[in-house]
Amino acid sequence: MPNWVYNTLRVKGTKKRLTQFAWSIGSPSAPVDWTKLATVVPMTWDARDERRSGALEVDGRDLVYQFDTAWSPRPQLIEDLAARYPDLRFELHYVEEGPAFAGAAVFAQGRKVGEAYLGDGEEQAFFEPYDDDEFDGEWDYDGMTTSLLARARAGETIDWDARRQRAQAARKAAEQQVAAEAGEQLSQAVARIQGDPALRKDPRRRNEILIPLASRTGPGLGAIPKAWWNDDLLLAFLLEQYEQAKLIPAALCTETLVDKLLAVQGRGYAGLYPIPSLKVGLRNERQALAYVKEAPGSLGKVPRALRTAKVCEHAVRGDGAALEHVPKALRTAALCDAAVANKGAALEFVPAALKTADLCRKAVRPEAPNALKFVPTKFLDESLLKVALDNTHSWMRLELGSVNSVALRRKYLLQIVAKDGWSSIKEMTDAEHAQAWGSDEGRALLGKLLEDDSLGLLEKVPVRFHTPEILAAAGQHSALANFKFIPDTYKTRALCREALENDHWGGDVLRHVPQKLRDRDLCAFALDKAVAGPANTFRTEKFTNELFIWFKGFEEGDRAASARAHLARSFVESEFPESVWDAKLVARAMDSSPYAVFFIPRRHVSEEALLQVVRDHFTTYLLLEPDVARALAPQAAAILREFVGERAWALGAKWQALHPMLQSSDPAPLTQALQLHAVRWLTTQFSGRVLARAMEELSGDSVKVVEAILANGQQAAQMFPDYVGRSGLSEHECHRVLFACDPIREQA
Repeated sequence: MPNWVYNTLRVKGTKKRLTQFAWSIGSPSAPVDWTKLATVVPMTWDARDERRSGALEVDGRDLVYQFDTAWSPRPQLIEDLAARYPDLRFELHYVEEGPAFAGAAVFAQGRKVGEAYLGDGEEQAFFEPYDDDEFDGEWDYDGMTTSLLARARAGETIDWDARRQRAQAARKAAEQQVAAEAGEQLSQAVARIQGDPALRKDPRRRNEILIPLASRTGPGLGAIPKAWWNDDLLLAFLLEQYEQAKLIPAALCTETLVDKLLAVQGRGYAGLYPIPSLKVGLRNERQALAYVKEAPGSLGKVPRALRTAKVCEHAVRGDGAALEHVPKALRTAALCDAAVANKGAALEFVPAALKTADLCRKAVRPEAPNALKFVPTKFLDESLLKVALDNTHSWMRLELGSVNSVALRRKYLLQIVAKDGWSSIKEMTDAEHAQAWGSDEGRALLGKLLEDDSLGLLEKVPVRFHTPEILAAAGQHSALANFKFIPDTYKTRALCREALENDHWGGDVLRHVPQKLRDRDLCAFALDKAVAGPANTFRTEKFTNELFIWFKGFEEGDRAASARAHLARSFVESEFPESVWDAKLVARAMDSSPYAVFFIPRRHVSEEALLQVVRDHFTTYLLLEPDVARALAPQAAAILREFVGERAWALGAKWQALHPMLQSSDPAPLTQALQLHAVRWLTTQFSGRVLARAMEELSGDSVKVVEAILANGQQAAQMFPDYVGRSGLSEHECHRVLFACDPIREQA
């Protein structure tokens, strides 16, 4: 059962337009028809919302909808509606049933006007406790709604990332404080018991002191001597911290403890969670039966030896998908029939010998049309296909990939695609593309699908079928979704800006904007999107290690150029026309990322400014153009020498002489030697500076230094197994380096 969020949506506009809107998303019997909504805007909601069809009131000329959504509100749904109906104004406010949060969002002319939110305790400002109980009182819902809507109408915006970070930091601090307090209380309780011989010998009194502390976070069972552990104490702690089950010795995983966990009532699955992690969990059919009765979908966690016919029957009747975990020897015709009756998709796990025409017809039904995929060819006929095709659920449609008959796919191809465009088009073969889009009927269907396309259908349709008529339809109806395929003739300045606004990655769309429309304002806007979107991850200093891995991975050709090209997708600056650059835009780009220097024309970056970037982020030197790197090589060498220190620089010279990777057949190219030298220093887990410091602290004991480096490398290998081999030192390399650098060995 989800937590419900209560939504109120006020829609303003002309009487004619409001009437059209009301009928497009619902009817008098179901004002909010989720099936209709799925045909109007992209599906951005949870299927459980479909349990509530909402209510509609007319307030003056406004339409006021009230509807419930599972777990969270759906502001994206309203934003999509606002984009679809730009001549209407939408005002949404919502509150969680707790209430744990509340918010409001206002949209006009197809765009968001503002958004306001209360959560993480902010909602308490509208709670008035009774004098005698701070946890009981009255909520000022009217005041909360009025305040939120006023803030949203005024254009307030929300930095969700910053808010999320603050909330996470606050929660972490609160959790740490509670854990520290709980740990202190538990330690005090243990000390008290240890200091009282009578308490130490009395399990009942010990439990009376320790069990109330189980509900707190903190060290948990680890702080209590194992000699005091018993079923009741373990139960109390496992219900609060089920992951501690792995700490319990097998001898203490008693049958009684498991029975008590199975008997827990009113705590959801709290009693079931620890059982699979116990060293000895379920041990007989009685317990296994109780387990699957409480959680039918958990048959896979029952030991195979306990998956008896009786246990499997109960599991399958509760959740047909549990048939997957039933031993094959127990998959009888009766059990398979029960599984399929419960869930049509269970047909996948029915043995081939037990699949009958009747069972297949029972499996393929409106709520499970894609069970058709598991129907043997001999039972797959047109009548069964039509049952799967004529489903009634907007979120569950027959996909072309579920039809295993070439003849039926060919005959019903367009009908299937008409019902489930995107999912089926991506499954089509070349021959099916030719069959579908080579006909007038197919091209007409594709044009109709493009009218409501928000996913980018043209990316799945071969380019040879992008006819002028198809591109015109996309340009008129779904240019945002298919932006990169739309001919430049259809792209206006307004459309390009809107495409950038909807670019989830952050500025990547700019590469598909016509050159003549890439003016300074649009490029600056694209840069803002890049900084605000996921692309920014690759623009920050955090990306240093990945840059080195790329640099080392390009073994042939110009490695710096290859790495720059690989990086360019995250830097919209690489798509800026040279004419748009000015001092202000250069400053914005450089402030956003040190690596932007790769994509700014050199005439806009002075040598002094470039050297400062190299000084602050030496990695940038490795990816500079050859002529620039050659000109800056002496200064870069001085910067690197200053970075690693004189002692480390001297050690590096010996290292370079020993290590084949750092030897150059041509003594002339200083830049190449410097690059290789810098790569080795900066990509190993211990840079030259750290290596020198470690040797000083360990008095030149090379054995200890090797052990320290290898320990660090092993830890890194566990965290980054794909990268550490390319970016760290091997044991052989560690010994070679330290043998050359160890002054004790030199004297010997």
